[in-house]
Amino acid sequence: MKNDPADWAVTKNYIVQASATNDVLIYDRSTGKKIFDSKVTNFEARYLFPMGGDTILVCANETKFYILKLE
Repeated sequence: MKNDPADWAVTKNYIVQASATNDVLIYDRSTGKKIFDSKVTNFEARYLFPMGGDTILVCANETKFYILKLE
């Protein structure tokens, strides 16, 4: 886990952590095993909101939103 978490989201199959330094970590929900750990460079992932299934609404700031479908 990064030391500067900004937000977390729990989906059907994953746990997602976004950090204040643009790191995104994804864990398998059933095993807890980390399956993704990387910096995102094309957007900021500040606030995460589960939308059902494995879909997350990501708010970068007050005017930018992204929908991530984790597969």
